Amino acid sequence: MIENTAKLAPAKGRSISDLLTLLVLSILLPLLAFSALVLWRITEVEQARAEQEAGMAANTLAQDVDRELRGITATLSGLSSSPALQTNDYKTFYSQADEVARMLGMPLLVRDLKSGRQLINTRVAFGTALPTNPIVELDQSIAATRAPYVSDLVFGGVAQRLLVSVGVPITVNGEVTASLVASVEPERLIAIMKEQNPTGNWTFAIADRKGAIIARSVDHEKFFGKVAPNVAKGLAQAGAAQAGVHRVVNLEGVNVLRGYRSTKDGWTVVAFTPVNVVDFPVRQSWLSFVAVGGLVLAFALPITLHFAGRIARSIREVADHATTLERGDVVPLVASGVNEVNEVAAIVHNASLTIRQRTRSLAESAARFRSAFDQAAVGFEQTDLNGRWIMLNNRFCEMIGYTSAECERLKPADVTHPDDYFAEGPSREAILRGDIPSFTIEKRFFKKDGGVLRARSTCSLVSDVDGKPLYFVAVVEDVTADYQARAATARLAALVQASNDAIISVTKDGAIETWNPGAQRLFGYERADIVGSEMAALAPDLNQFDIAELLERGQKGEAFRNETVLRRKDGTTIHVAVGVSPILGKDNTVTALSVTMEDIRDRRMWESQLILLNRELQHRVKNSLAVVQSIANQTLRSSPSPAAFHTAFLGRLQALSAANDLLLQTTWTGGDLGSIIERQIMPLLSKPKHQLRKSGPDVALPAELTVPLGLALHELATNALKYGSLSTAKGSIEINWMVTIADGKRTLRLVWSELGGPPAHDPERKGFGSILINRGVPGATVEQKFTANGLVCVMDLPLPEIEKVA
Repeated sequence: MIENTAKLAPAKGRSISDLLTLLVLSILLPLLAFSALVLWRITEVEQARAEQEAGMAANTLAQDVDRELRGITATLSGLSSSPALQTNDYKTFYSQADEVARMLGMPLLVRDLKSGRQLINTRVAFGTALPTNPIVELDQSIAATRAPYVSDLVFGGVAQRLLVSVGVPITVNGEVTASLVASVEPERLIAIMKEQNPTGNWTFAIADRKGAIIARSVDHEKFFGKVAPNVAKGLAQAGAAQAGVHRVVNLEGVNVLRGYRSTKDGWTVVAFTPVNVVDFPVRQSWLSFVAVGGLVLAFALPITLHFAGRIARSIREVADHATTLERGDVVPLVASGVNEVNEVAAIVHNASLTIRQRTRSLAESAARFRSAFDQAAVGFEQTDLNGRWIMLNNRFCEMIGYTSAECERLKPADVTHPDDYFAEGPSREAILRGDIPSFTIEKRFFKKDGGVLRARSTCSLVSDVDGKPLYFVAVVEDVTADYQARAATARLAALVQASNDAIISVTKDGAIETWNPGAQRLFGYERADIVGSEMAALAPDLNQFDIAELLERGQKGEAFRNETVLRRKDGTTIHVAVGVSPILGKDNTVTALSVTMEDIRDRRMWESQLILLNRELQHRVKNSLAVVQSIANQTLRSSPSPAAFHTAFLGRLQALSAANDLLLQTTWTGGDLGSIIERQIMPLLSKPKHQLRKSGPDVALPAELTVPLGLALHELATNALKYGSLSTAKGSIEINWMVTIADGKRTLRLVWSELGGPPAHDPERKGFGSILINRGVPGATVEQKFTANGLVCVMDLPLPEIEKVA
């Protein structure tokens, strides 16, 4: 076969000049297009930034206005609780209001909600005749809602100018009778706007609910009180919307970028700047882009043609020298004006030298790998494709407690936990199939001393140059300490989750990081609602300093407990015992705080009840001693002999004791009428079932009636034993009672009837017992009838009203 050695003509193609020109155009044109796109995007970003700035400016000013109004409202609410208002002492209250007005820098007045008459106005001296204005929207809102109200622009009768009123209700005996009002001058709001506009690029305005301008940072006097159509229209169309940004025409006929935001009281805060100011940088950028793009194209094309010729000449020179390759000669180095051409010649010339150098480097790398394998800080396992050990490094042997010589006699099954021995099998097969490049698994190894090593093994496959698998290599790390730490952390987390107490962690700055179920149950906040918030969110407004002190002491590294009052999600407060412990970092500095909170409401309630009971007990003991002293004196005066005094005094003392025993059982709240009768009369009877009959509804008597009624019943029973129905074997007593209600008042009627005894007659001598019966029960009306069948005593006792359950 004869080879065809004829020279082939080169294929026709484009010249380097054409290709480079196309290359430059393919680079420049997309670059210019991309630049235009970027500039367009920058334009959109700048416009979005301006809109965002407008919205943020309006939002910031709205927050400042809300903060100012809330501050005024809080001050007025505190002043409205003045005791002088509860007693209509307006002269004293005028002094208090005048001092607060000077502090606030604004006049205060009190308006009667029914008549609209001004009762006090700190603009004028106390006693000055004040006007009566019609009932305004502020009065109507306060009377209807019993809540603070901020008005639109209103005309001040005393000030004789337009202003804004902030009012709070004045409650006297549970009824809203008047309003405490602060007159806010527009200049106060203008000062707030100027603080928000240090550069002067923005104009701010505040409009009321009807769109009337309350304050304006520029030309205030010109636009004050005028209705801004765009604002009024926006209020009518916004509906539930609270904020927005628009491009509109303002009252001066200028196109502006306007951001607006509604305040909490329904006002609208507006921040705007001329559109020309916003778009000026963008227009300048587009003009610069067009000019620069034209210059680039004008210079790039001639330069491209020049360098294309130089490259073409250098390539033809290299092609002329390259023909020596056919003879096997060394291609000489070509020194042309093109670096790439020179590099090609140098690469061919130095190829053999490079190969020899790489061979030497591979040998050195192998030696370094062997040294690193033996001296590595982690363990290495080299296993064949069936999982048998080929080689172990020294560190792995140290980790399981064997020497290198002992490890040579070991097999993986000898030291691997049975549950983990076959765990790697599926993952090794996945590597061999090419599904995964490597895998990581945690394994347990039995150590020589009987302990267990928990290790993290990362395994990968080593193949030859043709891709044939040779063996597996695994990096083994000791994670025993990490495992123990994770287990301890898991136990601690379980304890925190199961705890009934609130256990949280906060940053040094007071931000809540963790929130356990106990905290959720105690405060009502879900974890997602509270994590990231300041711990001060749990504190009532008047208790912020307690939270600040807790954080400050914790940041100093103190561990302590304290008691305080915190606020739940529903707004109620709760007494808690707070424990704070610092969480220390590696350098022994405080990195966070651990806070536990225990609900102590029950303990506080019992403490309060105990204090109340002790006070009541002291009061009752003093009263009882006074009663005993009175009984002793009166009994002594009416007793004819010491023996009679002993008998009468002892009986009355036992009656007093029985009444007090009943009060003790009810914690001094009173006693049941049936129980009072049984305790006073039953001990005096020899046959209680036959000698006493009683009937009537359940009636709870207050504590102040239990003792005197008990003493009166005792005297009636004693007289019945001496002179009445109980002095005979067949005599008895019948007690009936009922409760009547007339004109909303409750009255107890108790009827004492003696049966089967001698005829009753009015005693000639009336002693202390008669006084106890007729006048001893407070508020009672007593009527005694002396009949042939025995004594009939009728008592009418006024009862307290039943408390209504809310």
